[in-house]
Amino acid sequence: MPANHSPDPKTSILNNELQQPASQFSAMTDRQIWDTFKAGSKAALIFIYECYFDALYAYGHQFSRDSEMVKDCIQELFEEINESRKRLSHTNSIRHYLYKALKYKILKVLKRQSKLLSEQSYQHGLNFDFEISAEQTIINRQLQEEKIRSLNNAIANLTDRQKEVIFYFYYEGFDMEQIKQLMHFKSVKAAQNIVYRAIKQLRGLLISCLLALFPFLT
Repeated sequence: MPANHSPDPKTSILNNELQQPASQFSAMTDRQIWDTFKAGSKAALIFIYECYFDALYAYGHQFSRDSEMVKDCIQELFEEINESRKRLSHTNSIRHYLYKALKYKILKVLKRQSKLLSEQSYQHGLNFDFEISAEQTIINRQLQEEKIRSLNNAIANLTDRQKEVIFYFYYEGFDMEQIKQLMHFKSVKAAQNIVYRAIKQLRGLLISCLLALFPFLT
């Protein structure tokens, strides 16, 4: 995984004079925080930036290993949502909203750089890759390190497209509608189909680990 990159305090949107304690947002839902930002709160923007920068940076690296390009896209994203905040749609999941916007922005850059060879290559995935980490609390409780390694080996055998959908469904906890939007499926049913095909393949490779992760399959 990419190294942890803390938000740059020198960036234009992180004005020290505007910083306020994050505790004021800790009891708020994503919808409330987003609406507070849309209403003009700089503190809410800073809170969102600091909460999601590292996750966005790691997510962006799933599509490109160009660290500077990924950071530039994140910076541009926050500048754009700040400038157009009053026109932004509502959201109940800030992470999903930002992931969707960042993916669109990065793919646009890749297309412009002619690194995306064809629409067909996009449909098969963009070298998407991730691993289950022993540091994740739920995994640490349910699986021993040996099983985690085996599960990661099984994940490595999935297609890039399957890896991406499993990442959204399991790792990020996105629902089918959110996955449909992120991956540009025509319907929720299409998202369900690829999720369950990927899970079925994993189940065949590693039945015991998968049942621990997805008990609803039993």
